Amino acid sequence: MKIKTYDLERGDGISRALPKAIEESAISIIIFSENYASSRWCLDELVHILECKKEKDHIVLPIFYGIDPSHIRHQKKTYADAFFEHQERFEDEMDKVEEWRQALTRAADLSGWDSRGK
Repeated sequence: MKIKTYDLERGDGISRALPKAIEESAISIIIFSENYASSRWCLDELVHILECKKEKDHIVLPIFYGIDPSHIRHQKKTYADAFFEHQERFEDEMDKVEEWRQALTRAADLSGWDSRGK
């Protein structure tokens, strides 16, 4: 397998270049951290990665960096806090917020690596 990297040039829109890079990749490694869910960019990326997994047999490897996967699966602790803010900020886009919730649950159910050594 050849590993291809993608360099985004200054001025390239990440929102345009990143989905294409994901689609052209065979594998995505998602590093879940304590504050991952606070980023709309990360959540949108996650949704796209999981769509590629479903449609193209894209390999997805989650890494749970210092976070219990159940906190992601059930949106507890910092993930609950992030979603409280998302619900307020995106009150007119609750379908998007729900899509993020479902994506996190699906991703946390995947076999991955837990940095906590459990």
